[in-house]
Amino acid sequence: MMKIPVKTQPQKPKSRQEQIAERLAQIPESQQKGYLKAVHGKGSPRSAIKAFCCECMGYERAEVTVCTDLACPLFLFRPFRTARPEQRMTAESMNGVGSVKQAMASNLAQQRAHGTAVSERTPAEAIAQQAVDKFLVQEARP
Repeated sequence: MMKIPVKTQPQKPKSRQEQIAERLAQIPESQQKGYLKAVHGKGSPRSAIKAFCCECMGYERAEVTVCTDLACPLFLFRPFRTARPEQRMTAESMNGVGSVKQAMASNLAQQRAHGTAVSERTPAEAIAQQAVDKFLVQEARP
């Protein structure tokens, strides 16, 4: 028995408004306002980045904080970045240093000297932190 192919009509592409409505239905209520601002151009570029990162990480703020996609063009601009306690600047580490980036590079060097720069981290977190550290050290150079 031979099967006869059924001709199907090509689907008409959905309009932008239809796509926005479908996506909005999948977004938690707490995130919908920011998403709508971003897609309608009423928010700032920062709010658009926040909406994108939250969507990428399944609307989990904690996941955005520990994002490991180093190749993402928004990696260095992602929201909710928090410093770990061992990386926070103290007044002593800022003395005699011209900029925050230099202070961070100096602080990192001190951590490495004491062997505390990469302690208590998962391998993915260590890789992400190494990339950020490398960037900060390069930026601190005059």
